[in-house]
Amino acid sequence: MTTRSLPPRMSKEKHAERRKGLMEYRREVTEGFDLVAMALENPKQLSEQQRLALLGRAPYTYDQMVLVQKVTNNRFGSAASLVSAAYNWYCNLDSPADCKLMLCDVRHLDDPSQLDAEYAAQLRAEAEQTPEERAREAVRTLSEKRARRNARRLLPELEKLTAEELHELAEKRAGSTIWRRVEPALPEWINDIMTRLFHYGFAYYRSKEVSDRFGDKFEAVWKRLERQASSIPPYDGQETIVCRAGVFSIYKSGCLESAINEVEWSEYQATEDDLSSIRRHFQGARDKIDPDSGILTNTFIVLTLECIHRDLFTAEELSDLPTCWVWAYDADWEPPPGAQADDDGYEGRVKVPIACLHAWFYGARVEAEYDMKQLWKKAQSHPEQLYVCCTLPLEEWNHEPYV
Repeated sequence: MTTRSLPPRMSKEKHAERRKGLMEYRREVTEGFDLVAMALENPKQLSEQQRLALLGRAPYTYDQMVLVQKVTNNRFGSAASLVSAAYNWYCNLDSPADCKLMLCDVRHLDDPSQLDAEYAAQLRAEAEQTPEERAREAVRTLSEKRARRNARRLLPELEKLTAEELHELAEKRAGSTIWRRVEPALPEWINDIMTRLFHYGFAYYRSKEVSDRFGDKFEAVWKRLERQASSIPPYDGQETIVCRAGVFSIYKSGCLESAINEVEWSEYQATEDDLSSIRRHFQGARDKIDPDSGILTNTFIVLTLECIHRDLFTAEELSDLPTCWVWAYDADWEPPPGAQADDDGYEGRVKVPIACLHAWFYGARVEAEYDMKQLWKKAQSHPEQLYVCCTLPLEEWNHEPYV
C-alpha cells in the first residue's frame, strides 16, 4: 500500500506556532457568535471558518490531515479526499472507520480511538434532532450531504465483513465493489441506455429562417448554444437549471453524457409560419429510425429564431443570458379542425431548456406515462414557460413529479 505523505516536514515548534495562530483566528471568528442560531436562521451568513467550526473540524488543516490518515490507515490524505471518495457514484470507502469519520463530518478527535464514541454521539444527536445537529445539516455542502448519505448506506455492508476481508478490500482499494451491492437503482430508461442502447437523443429540425440568417455559421451558433446551456455562473451555480435539472444532476451522469447522440440536423426545413409541416415530415420519416439508436419516435426538436438570443455572440458571460431553449414537438398531436391550437392555447409543443433535453424530459417522453400536453401544463407555471423537471438533491437517481 502506498503511504500518503504529510506536508513538507516542519519542526514541532513551527507546527505549534501555526496551530496557535489558526486557533486564535478561529476564536476571533467564533467567540461572541451563536453559530447554531445563525445557521438555523440563514446558513449563508456563516463564513467558511465559522462553518468548519460548527462541523467540529480542526482549525489547522495539518491536524485534519493527520486525523484522516490515522483513521483511514493512510488510504485518504485529507478531509477533501475522503469527501470526494464518498460522494462519487462509486463511493470508494474501504472500512467502517472511513464511513464513521465521514458521518461525523471529519470532526476533530484528540485520539482516533474516540471515533466509535463520537459516532454514537452523532447517532443520538440525529435521533433527537438537536439544534446543533440541525445547524450542522444546514451548513453541510451538497457534496458533504451526499458523502454522508453514501457512507450511511455503505456502513452496514462493511460491518458484515471479517477483519481479513476488510484488509483485502483496503489493499485492493476496492470499496466500490461493496458499494455496488447497496447503490440505488436507476430508472429503467437509464439502465436501458447504459446496458443496451449506449446512445440516445432526438431528431432535430431548424426553421428556414434560422438557416437563411446564419447560413454556414449555423454550426457555430449551435455550439455556442450548447456552451450556454452548460455554463455555470461563478456564484450560486448550484441553483442553475443545468445543475438542478440537467444531465449533470443525475446519478452516474457521466455514463449518460457519453451516450448522448451527436446532433444531426434534418435537411428538411419549413418556414416559421408553417412549422406543422415538420410534424408531417417527421411522421413520414420516423419509421426509418433504428430502434437501437435511442432516438425517440414520439418527439422531435425544432430550433426557431426566437430560441437564439440576440446577444449570443456578444455576451461577455454566457451564463448571464436567459436560459436557452428549443421547441419539443409531440409527433402525434393533431390540432382541432380549423384551428392551430387547443382551446387552452396548447399547440402540440413545449419549450424545453437545452440543458434538460437529455435528462428527465427524455425520461418523461420515453416512459410515455404522461402526454406532451401534461408536460406543457407544468411548463406554464414556470416564469418563462419552460418545462423543467428537477432531480431530487439527495436522490440523484430520482426526480420531482413529471407533471
